[in-house]
Amino acid sequence: MYSVSLFKKIDFSKLSISGRAGVVHHSVENDERLNFYKTLYPDAESSRWFPTVGLSASYSTIFAEVWNVAGLIEAATEAPETEYLFIAVQKPMTKPNWSGNPKLNQPVRTTLRGSIGYNFFNFEAFATRVWNYVNLKKAVVETKPYTTYENVDAFMLGFNFSFYWRFIEMIAGYTNAQNTTNNTPLSEIPPLSISTKLTSPAIYNTVVYVKHTYNNAQLRVDETLNETTTPAWNKFDVGTVYNAGSFLISLEIENLTNTLYYQHLSYLRDPFSSGNRVYEPGTTVRFNFRLNQLL
Repeated sequence: MYSVSLFKKIDFSKLSISGRAGVVHHSVENDERLNFYKTLYPDAESSRWFPTVGLSASYSTIFAEVWNVAGLIEAATEAPETEYLFIAVQKPMTKPNWSGNPKLNQPVRTTLRGSIGYNFFNFEAFATRVWNYVNLKKAVVETKPYTTYENVDAFMLGFNFSFYWRFIEMIAGYTNAQNTTNNTPLSEIPPLSISTKLTSPAIYNTVVYVKHTYNNAQLRVDETLNETTTPAWNKFDVGTVYNAGSFLISLEIENLTNTLYYQHLSYLRDPFSSGNRVYEPGTTVRFNFRLNQLL
């Protein structure tokens, strides 16, 4: 793979306009690999060129001296990743082979993004429309199952929220995504996530914190890819940090209540995974010592 690109940005007082143009080349110089792809794609080629173009405009301003407002509109073409085009993993018996799709079209994306912020919080909403989004696909050739890739159209709508005030930190995010080609939920989309951290005032250079992480259940799954739902979970972490200036000592306990949970989407796109869910670690204790300067 190699690529060449040019980028230009023009700044005005509150408006910025940027553009880029380039080309990406993917290839696989192996006749045996090419024959493997031709099992699914008879007219597969060993080399692909993709022109890439992008144009965006962003605007930001401050009003009433405390409110920050920003917006972005962007349109771009991108090259598929090398893996999506030319991965080749053969597996024994009834386990599916993984095959790239050398015939993939390049994704075309348009994005509209807006945000509003105050001294201690920021809220961002976004909408993205993608044509030729690269999605997983199941296939069968003479009883042998395959996992490969295909182009679909998709739409994504979501938000990000952050709040920082004195001893409180909160971060939240959510994305709703739809495969508009097949009218099904888009696969591998994380659920609503909220993280809240409370930190004590420093007393004798020592702070104590408690962190809570919540992941909502993900019920929007693509059943045609054998994607399964994920239940909601809560996790607590606690810790204390002593900072003496020249050195720092911390004691952290992750997953304090030894919650049994797993992340959504952690294995679908991994051709070397077992295909089974992997639970996250239980209670983990960490002790750290760090020198902040040479003695």
